Amino acid sequence: MISNKQSMVVVRKSSLVISQSRSLSSSMPCLKISRRATMDKDMLLKEAKEFFGPKNIKGEHKYNKYYYPPQDNRPRYVVNDGKPLVGDQFKTKRPGKNFNNRERNPSVHPFPNNTYTKTAQLISDQMKDKIVEDATIKGMHPQEIAHKYGINLLRIEAILKLKEIESKFEPKVCINSNCLICY
Repeated sequence: MISNKQSMVVVRKSSLVISQSRSLSSSMPCLKISRRATMDKDMLLKEAKEFFGPKNIKGEHKYNKYYYPPQDNRPRYVVNDGKPLVGDQFKTKRPGKNFNNRERNPSVHPFPNNTYTKTAQLISDQMKDKIVEDATIKGMHPQEIAHKYGINLLRIEAILKLKEIESKFEPKVCINSNCLICY
């Protein structure tokens, strides 16, 4: 009979330990507070009203900066930068995606929410001619050219290959003004 009581006590102690570890690992009070703050519908509704702006008689939001299509052939991505369309600056309690005031240049940053992704700049024809001249006349290696101009090695090799193809390209058939075909 004593052995049964001892085993029951051990079981109770082990269940107590399990319940304590579960309570510590699964629910933290700071997580519950931050979740409630994100679920606040009044704040989201207020931000939506500021984004859309005032309505006209028909119920359209014509003062919204995204209402009309862009006229300058540049995309206008919807970015929550915290700047209201109408009225004074509204201070939000939670920081937006542009919290560190990182500016986005659409010609360099192709993705609206990723300011760290940048596209490669165009290489001018004069620069391409210099690269081909360094490779053919001076006999420099493509790695040396890439280091000299600070351009990716794959782009240097592509420029050299395209210039080689352009130099070998010949039109196959031409038609004279006398309707003669020459080869």
